[in-house]
Amino acid sequence: MNNWPGPSIARALLGCGLGLAFASGALAADPKLPPSVVLATHSAGSGFHADGSAIAKIVSERLRITMVVRPHPGPPAWLPAMDNGEIEFGVLTGADAAMTFKGVGGYRKATPAVRLVMVGAPLYLSYWAAADSGIKTVADLKGKRIPTSWKGIPIVHFSSTANLATAGLTLNDVVQVPVAELNEGVRAFLEGRTDVMWHSVGSPAVQEANARMRGGIRLVAMGTSPEGMKRLAEIYPGTYKTVLRKGASVGVLDDVAVASNDIYIVAPTSLSE
Repeated sequence: MNNWPGPSIARALLGCGLGLAFASGALAADPKLPPSVVLATHSAGSGFHADGSAIAKIVSERLRITMVVRPHPGPPAWLPAMDNGEIEFGVLTGADAAMTFKGVGGYRKATPAVRLVMVGAPLYLSYWAAADSGIKTVADLKGKRIPTSWKGIPIVHFSSTANLATAGLTLNDVVQVPVAELNEGVRAFLEGRTDVMWHSVGSPAVQEANARMRGGIRLVAMGTSPEGMKRLAEIYPGTYKTVLRKGASVGVLDDVAVASNDIYIVAPTSLSE
């Protein structure tokens, strides 16, 4: 990580929070460590919240620190506080981190005091449709009702429109149903107001939707043409294609191509030693 001062808490999170190695007894007994820290995540039901809760559980159990998970609609709700040193850790996508650092995309103000702690596992992002809807690929979304706007979590605007672009589609080719954040998008889908929802593979929300929808749901495969991959990279930098095998997770009913973006853990430069 560039320009990172190497604070004790960050090393504890690296070694303990993700299970790569347990922190040493000396670190756990370090009197300089604060009694509690905050880990900001997306809203409850998201993969980010589930990942953050797992990290917090291990950190709290293994160190003399209580890590408190604080869910938000999306990173724009907590990044300004982190930039001011009010939140110690956060979980977000690499694309989010790049855009907020520069103050581009959905971020009106740059957050130069936020730094990368580590790169985690990849996040697989996609539209999801009812298994019996006949919607199998992004190209099938033409003329369909899809969640849009994403004012509470603007990075989803970029990731979802980039997904549409892999099939040569834009928002003008679909029926737009404005939602503010991920949970609202899931509700719109379950209530029949949209034909698809947008979420990450394996997230609690996907599992819930699969259980509640008669016949279950399916992951909608993105386009994979060279032109589509170029559009994906232009709209949503840092994203790459992954092919998930049939049965790899809930709703993966065929071998499908999906957009992938790495998960980042970030912290402010002001984090105490």
